[in-house]
Amino acid sequence: MSQRTSRPRIDAIRGAGSAEVACHDPAMTSHAPLARRLAMVMVMCVSCTTAGSAQADRAPLGHAAREVLQVDEARRQAYLHGDVRALDSLFDDDVTIYWGDGTADNKASALALFRSRTLVYDTLAYDSSRVRVYGSTAVVTGRATIHGHAEGHELRSQARITRVYARRRGGWRLVAIQTTRVRAP
Repeated sequence: MSQRTSRPRIDAIRGAGSAEVACHDPAMTSHAPLARRLAMVMVMCVSCTTAGSAQADRAPLGHAAREVLQVDEARRQAYLHGDVRALDSLFDDDVTIYWGDGTADNKASALALFRSRTLVYDTLAYDSSRVRVYGSTAVVTGRATIHGHAEGHELRSQARITRVYARRRGGWRLVAIQTTRVRAP
């Protein structure tokens, strides 16, 4: 017989000019041990602080956000044209790339894929992109339609993609990207 444990669900609710955190934990009653209640209060405080700072950083597409989107578009164009020189300048030295099939690459191995034409993009179209800037870090999320070839096999997929950029060496550099394939709508 297995014992099922439930975790509290914390929802960050962000509205115009407000940040609230709602905790849904049936164990948070007066019978819960003090340590557990204190831990939950700390989690809620951190969540409130994070939600509040994220709200403050989301101004109507500021200068930094426009810069990040320009760099993201340059990276997309470099993917489409197999432009290894451009990718070399856009990827941070310690970039981590998680592809839709679950494999991972660093800067050297990703550049090798494009250089050898092992990975070729015919189409890479983004929609529902959203950029959030947190100081010298930016996160771009959205959906993608991908058509191309990888290791001689046709590649056609829809994906959710998260790109993380950091301001380094005088510009925005890609430090991480996560691609998750999803079913076509």
